[in-house]
Amino acid sequence: MVDVNFSFSSPTFALENLKKIEFVRKWKRAGDALHGNGGYNTGAYLDRFKRETDDNYDLRKKTARNTSTINKKVSRYIGYLLKEQPVRTTSNELLQLFINNCDGIGNSLNLFISNFAKDAKIRGAGVCVLNMPSVDSNANIIEQVEKRLVPTITYHPPELIANFEKDNYIAFWESVDGDLVKHWYTTTTEYLTNRNDELIPKSEIVHNLGILPCVVFGENGQFPSVGEFTQLGDLAIERYNLKSELKLILSDQTFSLLTVEKKQGVDSDLEIGTSNALFYADGANPPSFIAPDAKQAGVYMDEIANIDAIINDITYDLTYTSGVESGIALDIKFQGLNSSLANFAQRLQEFEYRVFKIVNAMLGYGANVNNIEIEYNTDFNITDVQSEIRELDDLKTLGYSIPTYEKEKLKRIVAKSINSDDETLATIFDEINSAVQGVDDVSL
Repeated sequence: MVDVNFSFSSPTFALENLKKIEFVRKWKRAGDALHGNGGYNTGAYLDRFKRETDDNYDLRKKTARNTSTINKKVSRYIGYLLKEQPVRTTSNELLQLFINNCDGIGNSLNLFISNFAKDAKIRGAGVCVLNMPSVDSNANIIEQVEKRLVPTITYHPPELIANFEKDNYIAFWESVDGDLVKHWYTTTTEYLTNRNDELIPKSEIVHNLGILPCVVFGENGQFPSVGEFTQLGDLAIERYNLKSELKLILSDQTFSLLTVEKKQGVDSDLEIGTSNALFYADGANPPSFIAPDAKQAGVYMDEIANIDAIINDITYDLTYTSGVESGIALDIKFQGLNSSLANFAQRLQEFEYRVFKIVNAMLGYGANVNNIEIEYNTDFNITDVQSEIRELDDLKTLGYSIPTYEKEKLKRIVAKSINSDDETLATIFDEINSAVQGVDDVSL
């Protein structure tokens, strides 16, 4: 059984400090980088040039585009993580109902965790709040199942926390009629909302749990915290600015000019413009196009490429590995990816146990997890399939034949390149054993 006790680096997360500390800024930027909203929608993430006019700055904000692929890269990482879905074993009908529809609108816990994992991975932190509908004390399990009278879970970005005190309360910023207010969750009574500095019930529901109906997540085991992907927020903004500045340079490339040979003694009032021509002297060569030095644009393009390379390294995106990297270097990168996935899977498993601890308390079973087992895959062995194939080809090129090695290598390649059930894989492995002659069957 996993230890569901969770330690916090600080028992109190005070409002006065929260808006100033670095966590909130990093969480916000990381979340915006993932979803492409916030300062990317408004252009607020663009740095203003010195002596840049209001009109020019407003135009740059309107025309700036966020071309980052961070969402895709984080999704790929979570895809590796949850390729094998968590296994949850319970005989309790109400818990199974929560697993099948955890948010009250039909989304399974698997889908919820998949979305939560992306937000939590890029921030290194996350917060979920659980709510329980009112249940008649005389209702039986059949009625609860039919009416879905089980808890619901809601994700809240950690940057919206206003106050947090362990085992006491948590408060979130929320907008009500355009005003920013605090939304409070207490431990032993009810859900409250701040209206004009007065706490009023948010709903008629009184949970009386004796524990806080929320679960916080920290990638490093503490809260507040940031994670290994959180720095993507600042990198995405830097890239966004570089792209805007590059676009400005490219837009300054001179338009094509109509050139007209001018005879001596012929006057003309034409000036360079988009609707007229540039005269040149009789017998002289036509003037070339006038354009800024391409080196300046090249510098920006190189810097954007450098940032993209850093983002690839941070997110373990090995589809962009350099062709000059050695097999050992690639192996080290894959080992880093596998280790990162195992650690994050373990954190999510611990997080789920704490979710079900509250779910059980809300259902009247007590704050425990004795009626459910949760198991995440923490054994990752992702490898470079193409590299594996090249190793086999190199062996044959050298004229060697090592059937045992070839069998095991082929099985490893198949297991990593397709997603099939155990029965199908067993059939394929039998075919490999038959195809590679010269040695008795060697199983994986």
